[in-house]
Amino acid sequence: MFKNIFKLTVLMMIMTFGFQACDDDSSITGVVDEPVLIGCGGADLYDWSSLNYSDILGPDETTWVAFEVDSLRYYSVLFNTGGFECDIYDKCNTDNTEVGDTLLMSFISVENQVLALGPVNPGDYLISMHNTRNRAEFNFTIIVSDIVYGCTDSDAENYDIDANYDIGTCVYPLIPGCIDELACNYNPLAEEDDGSCVLVENNYDCDGNCVVDLDCNGQCGGTSVIDQCNICGGDNSSCSDCVGVVDGNAYTDGCGDCVGGSTGIPACANDCAGTPGGNAQFDNCGVCDDDVTNNCVPDCFGQWGGTSVVDSCGQCGGNGEDHECWNGDLVCFPNECSAPPISGCTDPEAINYNPTATVDDETCDYQVCPQDWIPDCNGNCAPTNWIGDNFCDDGGYSVTNPDTGETYTVYLNCAEFNNDGGDCDTLERNNSTPPVSSEKIKTVR
Repeated sequence: MFKNIFKLTVLMMIMTFGFQACDDDSSITGVVDEPVLIGCGGADLYDWSSLNYSDILGPDETTWVAFEVDSLRYYSVLFNTGGFECDIYDKCNTDNTEVGDTLLMSFISVENQVLALGPVNPGDYLISMHNTRNRAEFNFTIIVSDIVYGCTDSDAENYDIDANYDIGTCVYPLIPGCIDELACNYNPLAEEDDGSCVLVENNYDCDGNCVVDLDCNGQCGGTSVIDQCNICGGDNSSCSDCVGVVDGNAYTDGCGDCVGGSTGIPACANDCAGTPGGNAQFDNCGVCDDDVTNNCVPDCFGQWGGTSVVDSCGQCGGNGEDHECWNGDLVCFPNECSAPPISGCTDPEAINYNPTATVDDETCDYQVCPQDWIPDCNGNCAPTNWIGDNFCDDGGYSVTNPDTGETYTVYLNCAEFNNDGGDCDTLERNNSTPPVSSEKIKTVR
């Protein structure tokens, strides 16, 4: 019970009461002939480091004492008299009656025995002490000490005699023994396997008795059974036909197939050579064997023994590539010949372009000049009578085309026009590079 009291105290809330604390820690004695019963709201508040309190209570009487805790410390209580019901609260209720609002712990005093309250948080607390005995004079002492954390269980391996607050670190020796529940010497109390487990053979108990049925061979837990042929451990094959029917009539024929009996399959027939299930047969030439390479075969027209074959053109009985094309090529069919070439102008820019022509015949015409005009060295139209008119037409003269209205310079100084009929030779002009136009206009004659 005191261990539970010890744990509950850790959860105490830090509360503040409106009571006046005493400044000293001296022993306080309150012995009266007829004790005055007071509620929690009238309890005197004491600042206890170590307090001895005395009083006299009649049967079923209660007194209240308040105390202040200034820091987290370990508290114990010692009563000289047993049988007092003690309750500890962290505050009074709103009516300041004899019952506190929040009960933190309860305990019954034991004569001259120290009861550990455990760690107590800072705050103000109230103790109600109720006498369940006859009229009695009592005293109790609150003992304050530092908290020492550790294992407080003397049965633990790491028990700390100085510890007063258990932090759950106690280590207990493990009980050795067999922990395998299937072992004959299984110890339900054991916590650590000591390697002593005694296991039994399958299908036997710890006394060596077979606990399952024996098979037909007398094997404990064996699986052998008597088959339909009355053979222990048999598979019914000793008295079964080829399809596994016990005492059936099916059999294996000359082809190696299971026939007759429950199969409903007839035995295989012999081929023309007398071989059961053989592949030999009479061909159209009357030969019985299974080799088709040495017998007569039909030709490409389906004529057995015929000589017609498929030629290189895929024609049965044909002569192969016997058609001669325009260029002398031999083909199987006329539509395989290439088309003969078509001569003409193949330049789409020419005025006489022939879209069907496949071979250019150099007849392309690119300019249509007015009457008595011809294309000059650059393809521009120029008057014919400008050739040999004693003017070197090497780009120094301009002309306006009467058909297009376009004005441009004229070049007739190329070899095609004999250096403008010799006009440019006389003037020793460079025939390869026409001069820049001088913007001179020569009258068209």
